[in-house]
Amino acid sequence: MNSKKEKDIEGIIYERELIRQLGLLDAVMIGIGASIGAGIFAVLGLAYGTAGPAVIYSFIFCGIASILTGYSYSRMSQLFPESGASYTYIARAFKKPVFGVVAGATLWFAYLVSCSTYAVGFSEYLGYFVNNNQRTIIGLISTVSGLDVSFVSQIIGNAFQLIDKRIIVVALVAVFGLLNFVSVSETSRTQTIIVMSKVAILIFFVVVGLIFVRDMLTPKIGIVDFKIGIQYTNNFSPIFSPTSFQNPILPIMAVVTIIFIAFEGFDLIPTTGEEIKNPKRNITRAIYITIITVNIVYLFTVIVIIGLIPWYQAGASEAPLAEAIKQTWVGQWGEILVGLGGILSTASAFNATLFGTSRLAYVMSRDGVFPKQFIKLSRRSHVPYISLIAASVMSLALALFGDLGVVAGLASSSFIIIFFLVNVSNYRLRSKTKSFWLIPLLGASMTFIPLFFMSTVTLLSLALWVGGIAIIYFIVSRFREKRRPPDNKADPLKTPQTELEHP
Repeated sequence: MNSKKEKDIEGIIYERELIRQLGLLDAVMIGIGASIGAGIFAVLGLAYGTAGPAVIYSFIFCGIASILTGYSYSRMSQLFPESGASYTYIARAFKKPVFGVVAGATLWFAYLVSCSTYAVGFSEYLGYFVNNNQRTIIGLISTVSGLDVSFVSQIIGNAFQLIDKRIIVVALVAVFGLLNFVSVSETSRTQTIIVMSKVAILIFFVVVGLIFVRDMLTPKIGIVDFKIGIQYTNNFSPIFSPTSFQNPILPIMAVVTIIFIAFEGFDLIPTTGEEIKNPKRNITRAIYITIITVNIVYLFTVIVIIGLIPWYQAGASEAPLAEAIKQTWVGQWGEILVGLGGILSTASAFNATLFGTSRLAYVMSRDGVFPKQFIKLSRRSHVPYISLIAASVMSLALALFGDLGVVAGLASSSFIIIFFLVNVSNYRLRSKTKSFWLIPLLGASMTFIPLFFMSTVTLLSLALWVGGIAIIYFIVSRFREKRRPPDNKADPLKTPQTELEHP
């Protein structure tokens, strides 16, 4: 198999066997596809219900943190244009192998949990979409096909009874796993279509919603407590919900810990480092385009949903965006369109995260951290198919048998820790990345603050995970040292890639 040796800024040589066939648009679609997932369609209701209209401050906080962290990712990718991305940055900055191993394993697990969450979210959104619009779907099929409505109703009803949510999860994993195996270009093309479709749906939601709430944003003169004054007749006042009057900071930061994962998609862009054309230019551009696009879409979506429905209604809804758009002139057809957007969002987020997970495992295998089988590439499409199969099977197992409510919190906190470490890594290497020292420090601060507002259970779980990985690392390192011949005592986990042998 053809390979090419390349060198990063520190002179470490890595053997690139992946093919450069992705462009700027492909990288942007991966970033946006992973960011705008199920979170904005489902978790937004929980966030709005927790903090009230002040949820907008939570999104602003996460937006600023993502911009600062994106700066660190863009600068680090200039030095290390490898598919290891976050793992590579941390390993190179801290020098000690244990940091890279723990960070890489933690990030890989977080990606797997994200894939599982998206797969479950896809099945739930599809079920919600079908159950709430069954009559409309039957009528549409009957009109298009010319078949009798009662006959179509019977067929559709029987089909829905046979299809279990677990079957939908298996189908999603199988379809996108196979697509990623067959061709990187086909995967990218499919991702582009899905992402553009869901962004178009969100833009439609925003435009329709803004027209509807325009009058609500203007305060009117009225009678307040028997006195003439400003009277607000919209959901933006009071800015804090009754549950947050005593300490408004707590619900705002609690929401940050919930929605932070919805901003992490840009960190998958550098995993294309060995498959994207002109990585030093395109990765940086893709990161900033993704962050700016996601922040604009999120901010306007939040403004619209606040204007359309009150916080207590959104908090009790399974599909707050669909509930909100029903208040406008588009009615049920808008609900169907938003439901379709939720399905597309979870599908694209799963696809992008599965891609990044397999590339991370591939690089960690090349570094001697993961089993050497993970480095194997398919002959035709040149994709790390063992890493891809492992990611698909493990994410499927988590989706079918795991307690996602527990591990999802661990995954979210893991992403926050990784972002913090990448910012610190950029600060440590600021002379080489030519970064303005204050930006990575601010990024590190803003990604560290949310940890103080996480539950004790989540923090303990994260500490146990990190401690467990570190212990395993030291045990494996000691075992390898004992088994290695006296003339070659170097441990692959401690050896630069210049000395590693590649199968």
